[in-house]
Amino acid sequence: KATDSSDSAADSGWFSSIRALLGRDDFTDVTFVIGNEERVFKAHRLLLALRSPVLAKQLYAVRARCRLS
Repeated sequence: KATDSSDSAADSGWFSSIRALLGRDDFTDVTFVIGNEERVFKAHRLLLALRSPVLAKQLYAVRARCRLS
C-alpha cells in the first residue's frame, strides 16, 4: 500500500505533539514515589497502560473502585 505524503505529514505532527506532551508535568495523571530517596516520577496513565497489561489492570482497577465508592 502506498503512503500518501499528507498522511506522513499528519503523522509527523501527531508524533511531535505527543513528544511535547511527554515533557510536560501539567498533563500527567499518576505519580510514583520510588525508594528511600522518595524520587518522584510523574506519568501518563494511558501510555503506561498501552505498554503494560499489568499496569493497565492495576491503574484502571483503582479508578473503577473509586467510581463505585
